[in-house]
Amino acid sequence: MKYRLIFLVVFTLILMLGCSDSAPKPMSVVKTMETLRVIDLKQVETIGNNSWIPIDKHGTPTLHRRLILQILEQFESANHHLEVISWTIDNKPYSYLVNPWVYGIWVHHRSKQK
Repeated sequence: MKYRLIFLVVFTLILMLGCSDSAPKPMSVVKTMETLRVIDLKQVETIGNNSWIPIDKHGTPTLHRRLILQILEQFESANHHLEVISWTIDNKPYSYLVNPWVYGIWVHHRSKQK
């Protein structure tokens, strides 16, 4: 009984420390202000023919499908000289005791042919 109580206290402390908000906030291209949502592509990292677009949103890609498509549309509009070959969503799927999360989008592109 004594060991059970000690285990319960230690387990509770670990959960409380692990869920604290002291961790630095990840980057995201999405800025939310009251009812207005702005997509700021300054956070996009591009090296060669690949770009990383950070989103950092809780939930599944299906939940954020409109946002993802709007981000891709703005990326293509801002980079009209690039042809998007493919893109992939980087996410953590839902599982037991793990919440789903959308980290961002990998975009693979090349220069448009003239």
